[in-house]
Amino acid sequence: MKKTKLAIYDFDGTLYPNDTLVKFWKWSLRHRLKSWIMIPHAVFFLVIYCLGFSSKGYLKEKFMQFISVKNLQKDLTAFWKTTQPFSWVKSQFAKDRKKGWKIICISASPDFFLEYLAKKMNWDVLIATPTKKNHPLKLAGENCRGKEKIKYLNAWAKKNKINYSVEVMFSDRIVDKPLFDLAKKTFAVPESGIFYEGLPKK
Repeated sequence: MKKTKLAIYDFDGTLYPNDTLVKFWKWSLRHRLKSWIMIPHAVFFLVIYCLGFSSKGYLKEKFMQFISVKNLQKDLTAFWKTTQPFSWVKSQFAKDRKKGWKIICISASPDFFLEYLAKKMNWDVLIATPTKKNHPLKLAGENCRGKEKIKYLNAWAKKNKINYSVEVMFSDRIVDKPLFDLAKKTFAVPESGIFYEGLPKK
């Protein structure tokens, strides 16, 4: 079977600067009263996580309670207009496509949070932390991070009967080493946003 060639990208800190879910929270503080009300709630579960009594996925689910489900799509559309990807992203995607590679974003962010961008940036595939369709603030699977990214990638490939090869992998974090290990070429993206060949230092 012919292999489908993939260009895989992490999201936060790789395509976009910083943690965009936190940026969305800050945006919400300026636009939604509920975000202020939920601050003590978020702090409590952050402490629980830092003490080692919960997983990152559980923390994420609790942190997301600041989001207004009623205004979700409207707020996300407005928010994504206020932030931009690193300057190299568009041209790099064009190079990948010219080579016939599929562009896949694999992120720990919740899937509903990135669906708007997936369409806007024309990714071939978005793989992210799954949430329940009837209740997007509830997780429907494991946090898509580290080794879990490999599991989600393989599940996607199996479902679509795809035999793949990872031609290139971009990320800002060494936690993505399981994906880096699959790639023929690896690129690290430091805080400056200027990527270099190799692995991230942290």
